[in-house]
Amino acid sequence: LKDMQIELFDDFGMEIDSLNEIRGWIEKLASSQKRLYYRDQSPESLSALVNLVCRHKPSKIVELGTLSGLSLRAWLLAKKNAQIDAEIIAIDRSFKSLLGSCAVVPIELSKVRFLEQDILKTDFGRLWSQEDRVILYVDAHDTPNAPIMAHVLNNAVPALPRSHVIAVDDLWYCSEHVSERSVSEFFNRVVAKEIDYLGCFEGNYAPYWK
Repeated sequence: LKDMQIELFDDFGMEIDSLNEIRGWIEKLASSQKRLYYRDQSPESLSALVNLVCRHKPSKIVELGTLSGLSLRAWLLAKKNAQIDAEIIAIDRSFKSLLGSCAVVPIELSKVRFLEQDILKTDFGRLWSQEDRVILYVDAHDTPNAPIMAHVLNNAVPALPRSHVIAVDDLWYCSEHVSERSVSEFFNRVVAKEIDYLGCFEGNYAPYWK
C-alpha cells in the first residue's frame, strides 16, 4: 500500500509539472501572437494527450496537422514522462507556423519525422506495421475540395493495426445517440457554454452529426 501511495503521488506530481510546463508554452505563444489567451488548446487538453501516451505507450504517434506545434510538444513531453522511444510523424502541407513558434518556445525537432505533403496524398499503410502500437491524432479539418476526414476514414482507419487509438481535435463528446432533435439540445447545453463570446457574437454549427 505504501509503494502504491508513492507511485500515485509521483504520477500526480508529474501531471502537475506537465500542466505547468504546458501552461507556460501557451502563455508565451499567446503573448507573441497578441492574444488575450489561446483558445485553440488548453493546458488540460494537451495534458490529456500526455496522459494518453503514458497509458497506451505507443510505438508510433502520427499527427495530421501541426500548426504551431503545441500538440507536437505534448508528444515529446509524453515520451520523456513515459520513458518510451515512440517515433513521432508529423504530416502537414507546411510547417512554417511550427518553425516560427520555435523562436518563442524552443523545441528539439531532431527526433520528429516531418512529411511536408498533402494529407490526401498520404499512403498511411507505409507509416506503420501491423505490429506497431499507434496513436493517430487528427488535427486537420475539411476545406473546400479537401475532404480530409473522408480520406482518413476510408484510408487511414482500415490500415491501422489492431493496437491503436484515434484522437480527433477538437470535438465535443456526447454519450447519447445524436439525432436531428438532440443535436440542437446538446449544442445549447454543452457547446454554447464554451464559445468565446469575446471573439464570436454569432455561431453556427455544421451537420457533422449526420
